[in-house]
Amino acid sequence: MNGSERKRTGEDAVPEKLMPVSNEPPASDTILAKLKRCVIVVIPPGGILASAFNLASSSIGAGILGLPLAANSSGLVMALVYLAVITSLTIYSMYALGLAAQRSQIRTFEGVALALLGRGFALFAAGVRIFHGFSGCVAYVISVGDIFRNIISSSDSAPQFLRESTGNRLLTALVWLCAMMPLVIPKHVDSLRYFSTFAVSFMIYFVLVIVVHSCTHGLPDNIHKISVSKDDDAPVVLFNSGNKAIEGLGVFMFAYVCQINSYEVYWDMTDRTLTRFTLASGLGMTLCFLLYAMVSFFGYMDFGRKVDGSILLMYDPLQEPEVMVAYVGVSLQAVCLLLAALHGLPQCHLPHYWVGCG
Repeated sequence: MNGSERKRTGEDAVPEKLMPVSNEPPASDTILAKLKRCVIVVIPPGGILASAFNLASSSIGAGILGLPLAANSSGLVMALVYLAVITSLTIYSMYALGLAAQRSQIRTFEGVALALLGRGFALFAAGVRIFHGFSGCVAYVISVGDIFRNIISSSDSAPQFLRESTGNRLLTALVWLCAMMPLVIPKHVDSLRYFSTFAVSFMIYFVLVIVVHSCTHGLPDNIHKISVSKDDDAPVVLFNSGNKAIEGLGVFMFAYVCQINSYEVYWDMTDRTLTRFTLASGLGMTLCFLLYAMVSFFGYMDFGRKVDGSILLMYDPLQEPEVMVAYVGVSLQAVCLLLAALHGLPQCHLPHYWVGCG
């Protein structure tokens, strides 16, 4: 062994305690690191629970706000029947989409449509996704604007500029630019599992607010004025008839639109199998069903026939602070739904199909 080799050997043999130590604390000992480890244990990335929350978050949105009105149109019992049937069909549709993804090993709606049904249907599927994503983004931004309008109109000290349409649009645009768009940066839908869990938790709180408000206000009186069939004088009807009975069906169906992000959720899963994906879909849609049923029943029993629009507009957020917190939760959920819609747009390779590169 020559001198240089002995020198290198001596350098390699330096005890570890003599090596320079960084002044920064270990990442594992920081509060954020401990919190992250805790969240990963409870909601592991790509796990069944994270996927269920992502699917539930993409479903629970503007649709839940119109469920009491839909129950008023169809009747309370039929509303619950519609919800149960649509929940089952939604889980089956997710199973079918997962089966197509598993057998084709294709990651996008357009790719599966191209492989199974040809180029024309692939163009159609891409166009539908683009239209759905764009219109969904517009609807969710409008929902945030409506929330601001209702809060500001209830305040006597709000500036006159914000009371006008121009001020409301400016405030909504700032929220869209500063709060909504930055969250679209993550490439994978699973990266938003923390935000999805937070948003769904706020929506659960909003449902609890509806339940408590109903039990303390309208439900004790309206429960004694229920009519089995159509009655113009009864505040609550169990079974409606005529064209009005099917007016709310579209709202119930709209409340379960989660298929648009199914492929992103499927391919972001770890140890992905059709069984695990179907189980995640079942958990997410069951959570939606429970929340939807509670909102339909207690919201309708609270206000009866007076419900003529979004359930949010039936409350005074300034006089009822708990409702103001629910408004914040609904705003966060609208942001989450906008993210889900925007995450679907990059997968729509419509120009590639036109030029023949699909």
